[in-house]
Amino acid sequence: MEKVTAFIKRRWTYILVALIALIIGAGFGPSQSEVDASTDENQKKVEKLETANADLSKEIEALEAAEEESTIKIKELEAKVKEAEPFFLLEEKEREAKEAELKKKEDEEKAKKAAEDAAAKEKAEAEAKARADAEAKEKEKADAEAKAKADEEAKAQAAKDAESFEQQQAIAMAEDYIDYTAFSKSGLVEQLVYEGFSNADATYAVEQLGIDWTTQAVIMAEDYLEYTAFSRSGLIEQLIYEGFSSADATFAVDAAGL
Repeated sequence: MEKVTAFIKRRWTYILVALIALIIGAGFGPSQSEVDASTDENQKKVEKLETANADLSKEIEALEAAEEESTIKIKELEAKVKEAEPFFLLEEKEREAKEAELKKKEDEEKAKKAAEDAAAKEKAEAEAKARADAEAKEKEKADAEAKAKADEEAKAQAAKDAESFEQQQAIAMAEDYIDYTAFSKSGLVEQLVYEGFSNADATYAVEQLGIDWTTQAVIMAEDYLEYTAFSRSGLIEQLIYEGFSSADATFAVDAAGL
């Protein structure tokens, strides 16, 4: 109806002009010829106005028909929308289900990442603690070894400081003999006693050298084989005679390849 009203307003100009013309014509006292001419003119204007009104009516009818058609189409569209509404609702539910699934997956990934980060942190802390503990133990061990070495050196130095001149001489002679040839422990003690040292000083001197007596047995076995021939048992007996243990003598003969 708003369209119809607007259309009438546009056509109202013609109606107003016609009315003004009629009023003006009536206000003056025209002659008969003028009246006739005016009548004809007015007749033409009325006919024109009627024609315009007829056109206007047709246009109004056309607009009303178009409006009715639009109303029908709108109702048809509303019916189609209503008919399709279940499908829209279904799509909405599917979308919500998809969004819920995506959110669940995202939450699971976040939880998984948080768990992995926590595990990695815990592992890193455990490794750091293990390294710290290992370093502490290593330091403790190194400190203990250093202390033991220092104590041993201090003890050795104290013993050396406490050595008598006779003992120092015995040590010097024992070193000279070992540098010259191989000896068993008992053989070297006997040699020092033979040189005039007391058994106590001779024993003390030999023990201060820190000699590997098994190595001395091997050296003596090789020296004997270079000097003369021996059977295996004969060389073992000779080394035992020189003061070596049976085990050291047997090892030495094996090492000499006999």
